[in-house]
Amino acid sequence: MKDEFTPYTPNPEKIIELFEKLEKGETLELKWKNPGRRPPTPEAVVSTEETDPSEQEVENKDFDFDAEDFGGGVVTPQRRNPNSELKGSARKLTTSFGNVLSNMKRHRQLEEMDMSESDDTPTKSSSS
Repeated sequence: MKDEFTPYTPNPEKIIELFEKLEKGETLELKWKNPGRRPPTPEAVVSTEETDPSEQEVENKDFDFDAEDFGGGVVTPQRRNPNSELKGSARKLTTSFGNVLSNMKRHRQLEEMDMSESDDTPTKSSSS
């Protein structure tokens, strides 16, 4: 069996010496060796199974078109005609100052109507 792992702890005298060097502003020596670069990862070995040429011909006859003619399924975006307007939420919403003022006037009238209705309706008293 291997020995149990014990973490390295330097002597207290060495720790005090290092802290004193740091207080004086001295630099500490680092004893470290560069391990270098790791070797490249070996490439995966691809096993090439040899098949009969007659089997390959049978496989090729299954297709009515070449795979190159398929185009890879790349869809190009359609260009928008500069004179056409956007539809739905893509259209930029704009308003005029006149519309804003008319909306404010309409809301003010609605509020006044609500206030007058609430004043006209008699409130039920709880005295019975």
